[in-house]
Amino acid sequence: MSLTLRVSMGLVAGLLLGFAVSTSHSPWLIPIPAIFDPIGAVFVNAIRVAVIPLIVSSLIVGIAAGSNDARRIRKRSGRAFALILSVMLMAAMFAFFHLWLRRRIC
Repeated sequence: MSLTLRVSMGLVAGLLLGFAVSTSHSPWLIPIPAIFDPIGAVFVNAIRVAVIPLIVSSLIVGIAAGSNDARRIRKRSGRAFALILSVMLMAAMFAFFHLWLRRRIC
């Protein structure tokens, strides 16, 4: 059996088991998701820690591989940095607006 098939089967089995536990009203099954919450949080944070440096390093390598001229690389990296900052600024503005709107409604 291939690795892809085994991983897919594990994902489907986990999905079905999680659905069964969450829809069950059994008193001994209800505390089980609370046990796995910290494990899931650690897993998601570990993915973030691994993925963000990979994306940044691939951006740097992609910019540097596009040209041999230092001026062009500097110009491209400046544009990439400005783009990243503008996207982060828009995300922060959206978050603050959402928080302001939520506090105003509640």
